[in-house]
Amino acid sequence: RKTEELKWEELGPAVIDQMAKPPPSVVDPKQVVGQPLAAWYLDEKTSQAAYTTNSLKEGRAKGDSAMTLKDLRSLGVGYWKVPLNDFTIVNQMCKERNYKQLDEIKLHQTAKDEATLAKWYGEHLNDDEQIYLVIDGYMFIDIRSQSDRWVRLSLTVGDLITLPPGLYHRLTLTEEDYVWVMRILNDSSRWAPIYRTERQAETHPARTKYLSSLKRGTIAAESGLI
Repeated sequence: RKTEELKWEELGPAVIDQMAKPPPSVVDPKQVVGQPLAAWYLDEKTSQAAYTTNSLKEGRAKGDSAMTLKDLRSLGVGYWKVPLNDFTIVNQMCKERNYKQLDEIKLHQTAKDEATLAKWYGEHLNDDEQIYLVIDGYMFIDIRSQSDRWVRLSLTVGDLITLPPGLYHRLTLTEEDYVWVMRILNDSSRWAPIYRTERQAETHPARTKYLSSLKRGTIAAESGLI
């Protein structure tokens, strides 16, 4: 994996220009080698805003069917499975979406980084696309459905997802208590969270544009997932 990362970081314009476009977002779990992304509606207890030990549990709502990858795409959420010895898809996305920066985060609750974990769990939107690739461990990302219910995405090694600007979401560890995740950035200044409790959130341009695209049914195409 280290060799692939170094190759990626050292790519020059001549190499990037020759890259093909990334494949469409995966909607068929049978296309995934290994464990595909899973998603489900959250129960009331796990849906609470406060960050507690319940936040780390699966919290599957009873009686609701699971969310499919196609359902997620209709909300503007993209998904790919990335072999950690081949960053081709990541490189293609960097070219196609003009990403310029990356960072990596390692988190576990036993390290007592509670301030970061609580901040992650605060419901928020962003002004820029969010991209996460799990290098090791596990994590949950909660997103709001079209009916404003929480949907929990369960990510493990090799899962890469994109979240569109304007989508309310939050992040947390699982009971496995560890994740190493890579974030890929276009403009780091636009990654500042806008929390739903802030007055500007509902009228923020990213939010109004997202809702408009969602209503028209064009969010997947506009997010480059098809």
